[in-house]
Amino acid sequence: MTPSADHKSEVTKDSTTPSREHFDDLLDRYITVWIWSVLFGASTGLVISLITYRTDVRWGLLNGLLLFFLFISISAAVISWRALMQYMSVYLIPKFLLHKFSTEEKKDESTQAGASDAKAVDPIKLSINEEKEAEIKAAAALRRAFEYLVIAAGARVVITLLEMGYASLGHPIF
Repeated sequence: MTPSADHKSEVTKDSTTPSREHFDDLLDRYITVWIWSVLFGASTGLVISLITYRTDVRWGLLNGLLLFFLFISISAAVISWRALMQYMSVYLIPKFLLHKFSTEEKKDESTQAGASDAKAVDPIKLSINEEKEAEIKAAAALRRAFEYLVIAAGARVVITLLEMGYASLGHPIF
């Protein structure tokens, strides 16, 4: 082989293999959106189940009990939606659509411009602080969405158990 052929056949590790940080960033983005999507899909399915809920049996005075748990479940599911909307507006949209937290571009710009004033606010730190603050708010919103989803699902389970118990009696109580 000629030396020029060897040079062309050599491939540097940096040009072909993405860095671990790149994979971590992609995985972080995927998991962030995936968790939000799962919670949104679950709460949407639950809301549809609750909205279309009908009972075939007359409950008489006990109908108020069913309505109470139905109201709790629908309210908790809607609150879960609200928390997911907050997560989306505080974190997902700024990060993925607006690229508000893209610190690598700001880092490149600041190193090219040079640090002429020592008292100037570092745009990288400001962006990193903003991103950390958004992540904390987003995590709280996501936790709140999950908590209310569990409450809504629990109330829906109570409705089903009440129906099963009432149906097993075979005759109206009131």
